[in-house]
Amino acid sequence: MTPGARVVATIVAGCALAACGASSRVIRGPDGTNWYEVECRHTADCLEEAARICPRGYEVGTSGSTLRGVYSTGYAAVPVTQHEMFLRCAPRRAEAPESTGGLVPYRPTTDPGF
Repeated sequence: MTPGARVVATIVAGCALAACGASSRVIRGPDGTNWYEVECRHTADCLEEAARICPRGYEVGTSGSTLRGVYSTGYAAVPVTQHEMFLRCAPRRAEAPESTGGLVPYRPTTDPGF
């Protein structure tokens, strides 16, 4: 196998093992409202999915990362990490409460580094 073909095969295998892209599902939040669980392999994918489901912005409840395993490229061992965020969409202006309890809808401008 040529070096270029090996790189392509490694990327394809990595995506197959790590589920490239992001997925989300609606969950019931602790306050009884709809929240979203967003899972992804790359932080940018989570942020894109959050922006897609909450175009007016969102508030992150929690976020984190978990090491799911390691795969070998033939040259090095590469960690397979799963990121997840729990968030709720910012309310429409008419739905916004008088006081948000200090919480401000979050719209990422840079990679939060999780």
